[in-house]
Amino acid sequence: MKLLVNVVVLAGLLSACGGGVGGSFSDNTPSPTPADPAPTSPPTPSYSVSSYQSSIYADVLPRCVLAETRSDACRLASLPLIGAEGPVTRSAVMQRVAVSHPWMGERFEALLERLPDEIVHLFGAVSAVVVSYDIRPSYYWRLTNAIYLDPADLWLTNEEKATILTDPDYRAGFGSEIQFISIWDYLLNGEFAWDYYPLDGPEERTLDDIVLTNAQLILHELAHANDVFPPRYWNSFDTSKKPDLAAQDVIDRWASVKLDAQYPLTSSLMFDVGDVLFQGESASEEIKALTAADLGAAMEPDGANDDYNYSTIREDVAMLFEEAMMSYLYGSDRVVAFLDRPQVDDPSCNDYLTGWGQRGRIASTQIQPRVALVIDHILPELDLSGVIDSFPPVLAFQQGVGYCANILATNADRSSIANIVPRVDRAVAPLKLSPRFHKDRLRLQ
Repeated sequence: MKLLVNVVVLAGLLSACGGGVGGSFSDNTPSPTPADPAPTSPPTPSYSVSSYQSSIYADVLPRCVLAETRSDACRLASLPLIGAEGPVTRSAVMQRVAVSHPWMGERFEALLERLPDEIVHLFGAVSAVVVSYDIRPSYYWRLTNAIYLDPADLWLTNEEKATILTDPDYRAGFGSEIQFISIWDYLLNGEFAWDYYPLDGPEERTLDDIVLTNAQLILHELAHANDVFPPRYWNSFDTSKKPDLAAQDVIDRWASVKLDAQYPLTSSLMFDVGDVLFQGESASEEIKALTAADLGAAMEPDGANDDYNYSTIREDVAMLFEEAMMSYLYGSDRVVAFLDRPQVDDPSCNDYLTGWGQRGRIASTQIQPRVALVIDHILPELDLSGVIDSFPPVLAFQQGVGYCANILATNADRSSIANIVPRVDRAVAPLKLSPRFHKDRLRLQ
């Protein structure tokens, strides 16, 4: 199956970076439940992948990660959870890596050495890691219990870059009729936490340039895996079963199911917007008329830290965990904002006026019990109160002020002033790299 050939059909079946929210199989699949429709065939890599290292799984690994139906999928006995076999070490993770090109394995291994132990431990919930030239966007899929990573976040040289497919993310046109722009960024020490490098540009980069962007991505994808394969039960799953059915045995213990039952999101308007932005639904006249301020008024009192939380309950978990851990592990602030579309030609960053925005929203009171549930589920060994207490206060953006001006103003509140370059990088438009990047296909800097 080729990724970009089939991916449009699957737009409503896979969440933007995590799978498992689609139709059902015909081979004795249990009846889907509202909380968890059975997974359907994902956009698997079309290139022949191979094991990066020699190991006892080297022969079975490529076949297992390229399975397209449940009948093709491997049982957990053949490819167990990494965490079911002992301590989750970097070496243990590398034995489960399959790649389309050798440099991808080399780069992932170097990256893994730079990631903190807390992130490495999260790989215990997966059975494999796949990096292939044609994966876009990155995602987790429960049928194979593997994460599939877009190498556009890993390349360093122009030679490596040239091996990567340049087709756009299939969701690029979703929400094209709406008049607001949904945007997010990570800030570190008053600067944007990482720069954007297009696949068709001449720039090269260093390992330092890719650590934070990959940490954010990997935290998100591994949150999906640890949601449905809770760490407390890594040694308890029925290994005679295929991964998705083994996970289904503990569905009442999934973080997403518990979160939805105990602290559900409540904004029906935001759910409708989520269907348009992330599932490809047509926008109603009501949604077309919404302004950036309308979106902020709907989301602020709710328990979401991004509009992507309204895509699926799985993404609700992953978004909360991602932002919390980026703050805790790296001291990085996440910004979420809704902007009005500029009415001028060739707009600069401050021509994008803020309808609503917040920096460090993960610390808000309505989100704290939700993120506490998620962290306790995914990393129960952490000092939960210490993590929550480490979040800096939420900073609100000023309505009607340019996006970059708001970032500079909140830098002052964080006691750090930096030079935020007021420009729009249009090179990102055709080649979105990161799995959930700005829905308007803009990188505002």
